[in-house]
Amino acid sequence: MTLTPADAMPWVGMYIALASLICTLAMAADLFRGFRQRKLWFPCRFFTINSTTITLITISTKIPVDLSTDISDSLVQLAKLISIAFLVTMLANVLPSLGLMNDKELLLNTMALCILIYTIN
Repeated sequence: MTLTPADAMPWVGMYIALASLICTLAMAADLFRGFRQRKLWFPCRFFTINSTTITLITISTKIPVDLSTDISDSLVQLAKLISIAFLVTMLANVLPSLGLMNDKELLLNTMALCILIYTIN
């Protein structure tokens, strides 16, 4: 039995949704922790920049990367807009963790983040 692309699409969607859910839960845990400690900034304990979160961000941004062709359907436009807003939110939550790293970690993670952003554009 061979798997056609039409059969694989729901699995790709579930994969993207699961990665997005994990990112959202980690950001919400940092948000809750920040409110609980009465900090004006959200501490990056659960959603820090590392290879795992960069992988999750890459998976979560599959929709805006794949939708770079001409868009005529309003539902597809909305999906792309929401995905880009989610990407901006993830990056805003993960960037403060760069201040907690030593020089080598900072260089490696900044390079990985730059590669991610460059491939999205």
